[in-house]
Amino acid sequence: MKNIFLAVITLLLFVSCKEDPKKQETEEVAVEEQINPNFIVEVFAYASQKDDFALYFTEDNTIEFKPEQAIWCGIEAAKAGQRVYFEVPEERLPTHLRLDFGLNKAQDSVIIEKIKLNYLKNSFEFKGSEFFKYFNQEASFKTRIDDKNGSLVLYKNGNEYKTPFFYPNDSLVKQVKTLLTAK
Repeated sequence: MKNIFLAVITLLLFVSCKEDPKKQETEEVAVEEQINPNFIVEVFAYASQKDDFALYFTEDNTIEFKPEQAIWCGIEAAKAGQRVYFEVPEERLPTHLRLDFGLNKAQDSVIIEKIKLNYLKNSFEFKGSEFFKYFNQEASFKTRIDDKNGSLVLYKNGNEYKTPFFYPNDSLVKQVKTLLTAK
């Protein structure tokens, strides 16, 4: 009787410790479902003063950027890179993006290390030093490419810092379209 009892307990332990393949499939599906369905732009940067950055977007293939299509995110004063995270609201898919780097008139400089665009499982990333491959350079904003660090430095031009804003060029528009249409 004792041997039968021990055999049954051993069999139960063996069967209960065996991994259920259905459970594993369910866990894999749960991981896949955690993919954010929104379009995301991450700017890795640092600023000499606390400030606010903005991402403007349009959905109609124009560069008619409006305040209601702006996403704001703060950045702390730091000498090391921070992630500035912009998430386009649900079910809105941008065609064009504009970046604004700060409102603080006391700002001395902003350094852009890299920018990453994400949509579903797709992403595209470029260094700050490649910024003007994807955005139009504006002569009224003082900038310097730092090839050694792969960054873009934005400086105040004159006595006060004026918000540098950059419109997309065709290369960025194509990259956004590619992200949105890739499987």
